Amino acid sequence: MLALNAGMRNGEIRNLQWKQIDLKRQFRTVGRSKTEAGEGRTIPLNPALLEALQKHAEWYQLRFGRIDPEWYLFPFGQANHLDPTRPITTLKTGWINARDRAGVKGRLHDSRHTLITELAESGASDQTIMDIAGHVSRQMLKHYSHIRMKAKREALDAVWKKQQEGTDGVKAERAQGTQDCSPECSDAKKVEGESLQKSLQSRVSRGLKDRNRARKSLKRIGSAGRTRTYNPSVNSRGIALLIRIIAPRWRRGVTSPTLSRVIVRSDE
Repeated sequence: MLALNAGMRNGEIRNLQWKQIDLKRQFRTVGRSKTEAGEGRTIPLNPALLEALQKHAEWYQLRFGRIDPEWYLFPFGQANHLDPTRPITTLKTGWINARDRAGVKGRLHDSRHTLITELAESGASDQTIMDIAGHVSRQMLKHYSHIRMKAKREALDAVWKKQQEGTDGVKAERAQGTQDCSPECSDAKKVEGESLQKSLQSRVSRGLKDRNRARKSLKRIGSAGRTRTYNPSVNSRGIALLIRIIAPRWRRGVTSPTLSRVIVRSDE
């Protein structure tokens, strides 16, 4: 747990004391380390590691009756002969047993590399990785930098694929809609076209009828009962001619019946 969730080395785990663990504030401090850069670094405890240390503290309290800050988390000895004032000398036996129960293969140190790789994939900087894992060689930093770039590329490719799937889905829906609608839509468009044509023809027919009615309204009934078309220009000329004819007769005293006969003749 400490190697996989905190990136600790074998020696750092064996020499871990309770004074380096703060369960309330949920972090631990690395003491003696392989390099000076690794000593004194503080690492937060994630939920999995915090739960494991809390259970270990309960077992420790029951086993030794108390927890002394100077005592080691993993005491020296075997079975009933444990000395908490001395650190365990090797983690090999415990690792083999834990590995066999979990059904996995590999070294304990591989767990540390797994954590650093996952940190690089998450986009953590070189400084953040070294703050957690301690000293990392230049060669390993280049390797982890390559992992970060690969993770970024995969993340961007995943976004691009999602966008493409969305675009293809819209195109497929449009194509499916066109295929599903083709027989019915064509009939509907045909009916709509026929209706529009009939509507236009009806409007033209009504317009012609209205025009014919207007022409009929200009017809007048003559004195002899004959129907003729009223022509304002023709009647105006006729009235002017009539005035020229009857004006001299008025001066000579022509009676109104005579004038009436003249008007009738003029109308005919």
